[in-house]
Amino acid sequence: MSDAHIRWTLCRSYDDARDFTGVLYLHERDGQPLFWGKADKSAFGGNPRIIQGLKFSGRYPESYRHWVDACLSLGDRLYIGEIVGNESEDEQSQLKIAEICKFLLMAYPAMYNKPQESATYFDLRHTGYVPEVLAEKAKE
Repeated sequence: MSDAHIRWTLCRSYDDARDFTGVLYLHERDGQPLFWGKADKSAFGGNPRIIQGLKFSGRYPESYRHWVDACLSLGDRLYIGEIVGNESEDEQSQLKIAEICKFLLMAYPAMYNKPQESATYFDLRHTGYVPEVLAEKAKE
């Protein structure tokens, strides 16, 4: 069993989310997960650019801005999860992000993700603006 600490941020617009790199994200509606994703080798949004000396492309380029902002304006929520202590961009860090994403998807299935039947178990600690679906776990 592995453990990890995820610090969550609620993004209220595409611009709020666009510069996050090496993260997990959750699109949530009415407290239920719609889509779990990861921007492990990219920035969440924007066109290709340099961030802190490294070149990143956007997981959701500028052409997705209208879609993200429209969903958020209708009441959906977008959460970005940063793994505390996992700030490097190396392959091991990216693997941990991918494995945690698989675990979250297995534990909290989402409408628009392919079901995950198995994953490495993680004992996760959630802080920050924790998504509603994870809120009970955060209180433990």
